[in-house]
Amino acid sequence: MNILYTVMEKPVWVKNQEALGNTVIHNAPRPLFGTATDDTWNLNGPRGRHFATINPDAENAVSMVDYNRRMDAVEVRYVTEQECIKIALDYVEEKYGTTEANQLAASPRSEDQRWLVNRGLDLMNGVK
Repeated sequence: MNILYTVMEKPVWVKNQEALGNTVIHNAPRPLFGTATDDTWNLNGPRGRHFATINPDAENAVSMVDYNRRMDAVEVRYVTEQECIKIALDYVEEKYGTTEANQLAASPRSEDQRWLVNRGLDLMNGVK
């Protein structure tokens, strides 16, 4: 299943589901197996308006994930800007060297920090 990483603020309904152990979040253009909340029917996700959450420890978790994959679902994972910056700096260091990565990390320019967040997010989502 494809995974979509996002730095969007985690919605309250996701936090509520995670508190119940439903930590796998799927989104698709059609209804999915898992726990759906009323709040999600009004949302627009990357793949559509249908969201479902799954407890990965549930007996039927594997079959629900497999069904959702066949329904063109993506797994949505919320990450922080700091996680994105770390991934981007690792990439810059590997590609251009430690000096460049350190200079970029120390840059006070907001444009540089925004670039790091966006580049890290792109890398997590498979954009090279």
